Amino acid sequence: MILTARTCALVAALSANVRAQTPQDFMPGSLVRLGVAYKGVNIDPAGTDVGPLDLVNTQPTVTIPAAMLTDAQGQVQPDRRFMIFMIDMDVIQNGVATTVLHWYQPDLVMQPNPAAMAAAMPNGVIPPTMPMVLTVDGGDNSRAITGEALPAGPNGQAAYFGPGPPPGPPHRYVQVLFAQPRNFSTPSCFSNIVSAPDMPPDVQGRVGFDISQFLVAAKVNPRPLAGNYFRAQNPMPGSLEQNANAMALRNNMCAGAPIAAGVGAMPPPPGAAKKRSVKRAAWSAKTRWFA
Repeated sequence: MILTARTCALVAALSANVRAQTPQDFMPGSLVRLGVAYKGVNIDPAGTDVGPLDLVNTQPTVTIPAAMLTDAQGQVQPDRRFMIFMIDMDVIQNGVATTVLHWYQPDLVMQPNPAAMAAAMPNGVIPPTMPMVLTVDGGDNSRAITGEALPAGPNGQAAYFGPGPPPGPPHRYVQVLFAQPRNFSTPSCFSNIVSAPDMPPDVQGRVGFDISQFLVAAKVNPRPLAGNYFRAQNPMPGSLEQNANAMALRNNMCAGAPIAAGVGAMPPPPGAAKKRSVKRAAWSAKTRWFA
């Protein structure tokens, strides 16, 4: 069997990532490493412990090998779009384990770093090992390369906000990249996560984010293209966390998209009908939380 350079590079990339790149208890997980680099720290290997929280308080630069995104001729497929999520999976509120969505950015394309491209592709073909930079379709590519905040695309965004875990054990912050289907739109039932223009993130609306429900509601292939994660810890001594005796996610009441199996449900977002039972975790807007 004859292997092309692109195939060999893809095999090499996958072979280098034989261990899970996302936590074993995070679903959906990935064996393929997503390049995540902040201005002060590169998240490599997966599970890296970051130091001061200031290192990760601004949006990272995200890359993936060109071999995973180009055709057999080494050309980037122009109609491919992507979306990324970053989730704190270790939040505990009132004895209930849940999540917080730190970043959701759809309408993404991958572009080569101009300097690297000029040096590595004299024949006009993108080398399969070249890192491709994530940026918003039609946006300023230099913003992605320098780690500046990306603007919202046609389908909005949940603008990035950095980790702020309480004193206690480290939290795990997971990044996962998905292929965005054609004619995609952010499900209306998840309007609570979308940032208003020129406004700070509505963090309360992101508590209990259920990525599995989102993917079903948005008709997104639930298998991530790549993933990564890091650990961050509050430097203050002591512990404000409690042991969780249950797990609950927010039920956004999306038609045909139930919440993840095996977990309880928080009440739906503000404005939707609120139902409570002993099997559901009560949620108060006044509850103090950390992520």
